[in-house]
Amino acid sequence: MNSHPQEAFIFVTPFLSEVDRIKHGTTAFYDPQYYQRTDLLGGSAGSKTKLEDFNDLLAAGRNIVTTHTTFTNATQETVSILQDNSYYLILDEAVDVLLPLNDLITSASYRVNKKNIKLMLDNNIIRVDDDCRVHWTGGSQPIDGEERHSFCEVQRHAENGNLLLIDEKLFVWEFSPDVFNAMESVTVLTYQLEGSFLYPYLQLHGMDYDKSSVSGSYGTGFALSPYSVDLDKRREWKNLITLYQDKKVTDYGNLSATWYKNCVKDRSKSKEATELRRGLRRFFLEAKAKPNDVMWTCPKDSRNSIAPSGYKLTRELTDEEKRGRTQAQQDDFVDSNGLRCWIASNARATNNFSDRHVLAYMLNLNPNPEIAKYFGKLGASLSRDTFALAGLIQWVWRSAIRKGEPVTLFLPSPRMYRLFNDWLDGKR
Repeated sequence: MNSHPQEAFIFVTPFLSEVDRIKHGTTAFYDPQYYQRTDLLGGSAGSKTKLEDFNDLLAAGRNIVTTHTTFTNATQETVSILQDNSYYLILDEAVDVLLPLNDLITSASYRVNKKNIKLMLDNNIIRVDDDCRVHWTGGSQPIDGEERHSFCEVQRHAENGNLLLIDEKLFVWEFSPDVFNAMESVTVLTYQLEGSFLYPYLQLHGMDYDKSSVSGSYGTGFALSPYSVDLDKRREWKNLITLYQDKKVTDYGNLSATWYKNCVKDRSKSKEATELRRGLRRFFLEAKAKPNDVMWTCPKDSRNSIAPSGYKLTRELTDEEKRGRTQAQQDDFVDSNGLRCWIASNARATNNFSDRHVLAYMLNLNPNPEIAKYFGKLGASLSRDTFALAGLIQWVWRSAIRKGEPVTLFLPSPRMYRLFNDWLDGKR
């Protein structure tokens, strides 16, 4: 970006810390804010949304760095501004192009349940095309009571053109392909694109792409080069990764998200939760791991049920950290007054955990079955195993392996163990 000052760029990253890094490493990049920029864009002082500021910066032709969250809030107004300008988009990791609608709604009273969906369909409040696209019609009956809250979210996203209804039971938000089409070019910095929802999304919307590799070093700089499979690097990584096998327990259960919900969530005394908790602690003790050298994962809502004694927190927070922590940090890696050993299974594009050498991936990963069904229905392909492998690799590479240091990895799911081992051997 620094080498092409004549071009206008949008750089999108998952984390605010990366926004700061890009701003410090480049010239004249702006990140959308909640306030009026009287010095840059004119107008009177006052508050506004980040999306409004994002659109204002676009209209002014400024270089922008922002988070995935702000970028995926783009509206048709955003598309119109992009079409009137010439922007080059760089995505640090694939954005979430499809998400269950309720995942985007923070207030429980605004979330949509199956009863709400049936009521909307029965009263012609919404209309659904053959390709699952939702259109808001409003119906003939006034909307009162608690339904008004959940319906307003459906109306907002449907009128913006990015709401799907799958099998009459799950609302799914879809990122507008018009945003990508309005760019001069789109570059996605990721590994194993085929293991993300972005891959079938591109198929579905007829978007062609080319794959490249990255060559170079921090000292000499980096450049794109013709794509090649990294078999030599995998051999190096295999020598650095010790795959732990539990000799005491060979079958921990299915370990899928649904299995955790049924057997472990809010059931810390269940046989399954107890066995996982003991297995985790046994692994860490056998590895002679200190808490600050550990990272482990499972579904977020089950982490407290299996958190092993002595390996819940890496350290206490300082007073300054306690005062400055954000809600995102609280959700992702801060627990009470310390930093968690648990790291979300979808962690990516961060170096915050590159000091961890003892890893436990206590999950059998699968794509959302309804979203996978939607892609299949419309003729786009998504490999369940490639999806699982890509998520596992991304998580493992948050650790010290990214610095070329040895790590020990516990994969209690036989499927995840096989997929990862096959990948290291160059069979996938």
